[in-house]
Amino acid sequence: MRAVVSPAARKPAAAAAAAAAAALNGSCARSIAGPVGQRQQHWQRGREWPSGSACTFPALALLGLAAVAACRGRVLLQEGTQEVVAAAVLAADAHYDTNRLGEARRVLEGALQQCDHADLHWRYARVLYHMNQAKTDKGVTELCKSHARRAVELAPDNFAAHKWAGIALSMAAAVADSFKIRDHFRRAIELNPRDATSHHLLGMWCLSVADLPWYKRRVANLMVDEALTSSYEEALQHFLDAEALDPGFYFDNAKGLATVYERLGDNENHAKWERVCNLWPQDKR
Repeated sequence: MRAVVSPAARKPAAAAAAAAAAALNGSCARSIAGPVGQRQQHWQRGREWPSGSACTFPALALLGLAAVAACRGRVLLQEGTQEVVAAAVLAADAHYDTNRLGEARRVLEGALQQCDHADLHWRYARVLYHMNQAKTDKGVTELCKSHARRAVELAPDNFAAHKWAGIALSMAAAVADSFKIRDHFRRAIELNPRDATSHHLLGMWCLSVADLPWYKRRVANLMVDEALTSSYEEALQHFLDAEALDPGFYFDNAKGLATVYERLGDNENHAKWERVCNLWPQDKR
């Protein structure tokens, strides 16, 4: 049964549909530095719709999306998977960008009851991550991981799914998960080389591994078949790549550069990036 939308709701619904059509056809290849926090903006940049993604919605199909209506934060969903997913994505992103994580969660849960879609699963994982950053609820942590994993299963060529799978695994990672985290970030970069945040995340992985004391590295290598290794040079390259793609996009990337240059004994560049960090506005760190 189709959702009934009143005449008064059709005008905003049509405007929302037009916005969705534009977004899903390329204008969403922008950063999402939403109110959830500037320090988190590198993980909010997952809304691009790459050509290899399993999520492709032609603009013409969305022009009839009368199911999106201003109804106290709820979304009326038409029949058909594309309409359900498109409406849920539009509403969930709007809630997420304004820090209404509970509303975003409810929208995505409702949509997931109707269809099993990668772009719903990784967004749900993203919301759960931000709702449980203190990692105090193990149940939520595991739920976050399972939805991120499902997103990759459904759309192995969706870079955002891989990025969030890596992030979700990093919430409570075993030694064996370290390689999975690295591989997810690498795959995200392969699928979308221009995503600065994926480069930053892989740089952080390289830095954390390079920082491991020798005895911890030795214990880790006894637990897995592959040697757990990386270098400050690798970390530096990824941080530089991220900065080149989107200069000044994230405080922690600048901090990572300062840290790596210090580890490498490059005092001049270390001092340069320390100055950058010191001048960074406190509310955007």
